[in-house]
Amino acid sequence: MPLWLTILFAPLAFLECLVVALFVMLAPTPLIPENWASAPTAPPAVDIDPV
Repeated sequence: MPLWLTILFAPLAFLECLVVALFVMLAPTPLIPENWASAPTAPPAVDIDPV
C-alpha cells in the first residue's frame, strides 16, 4: 500500500476506534453484565459425620 494511503487512513482508523469506544461507554445496557465473573452457585454440600 502506498505511504500516502497509510498516512491518510491511519488517523481515520484511530478516530473510528474512539467512536466505537464512545458508543460502548454510552450504551444504555452494559455489553458485559455485572455478574459475568460469578459462577452459578452450587448447592450446599451435605456433610454427614459418622458417629
